[in-house]
Amino acid sequence: MGGKVIETEAKKMYNKGILIGKENGRSEGIIGAIGILKDLNMSESEIKKQIIKKFSLSEEAAAKYLMECSK
Repeated sequence: MGGKVIETEAKKMYNKGILIGKENGRSEGIIGAIGILKDLNMSESEIKKQIIKKFSLSEEAAAKYLMECSK
């Protein structure tokens, strides 16, 4: 029993849903961390450094998260 596994459309959609869910959860975690750091009166430049380090973000991605949280 060593044949290829046929990936159905349902399986593809399920896997895509899992990936989207993980991505959404990660985004919520980053936004939550930014909120906590702001509550602790940390400067935006220090927050940016911390989220880049902790979440392995690029400078651009970190800036986008900070802008989103400033709204």
